[in-house]
Amino acid sequence: MENGTLALFAFGVAFTTIATWQMQGQIAAVRRRTATSRGKVVAVEFVDSHPGADGPCVGTYRAVVSFEAGGRAHRFRSVYGSSMHRPRVGSAVAIRFDPRDPDNAEVDRGQSAAMGRAVQVLFALSGVALLIAASVFDN
Repeated sequence: MENGTLALFAFGVAFTTIATWQMQGQIAAVRRRTATSRGKVVAVEFVDSHPGADGPCVGTYRAVVSFEAGGRAHRFRSVYGSSMHRPRVGSAVAIRFDPRDPDNAEVDRGQSAAMGRAVQVLFALSGVALLIAASVFDN
């Protein structure tokens, strides 16, 4: 196997493995979030994408959301963030949570969640395409 073919193969395996691993974990957690509710943004946290790096600070704003379920208050930081849109403290947001484990909660993104899954599927397909390219170029 030549260096170029080996690199294609390695990237293909890496892309496919990472995408599959991420999708499996997220799908399992999301499937358990069958209950819906309204939450309130109680804080906004800035998550630095490159902590300790020189240059301008780059990152995302993530909502910290509080809601009640089962007679108890719960709080979580959304994994979804935006570098351009800062959530407003005090605003109401739709959420989904696991009724057996309300700490497994997330902002209900609706259609944008499908976009995130589409990106992961494209990442996995890119990995498969690289694997195919590696096998074709090896011959």
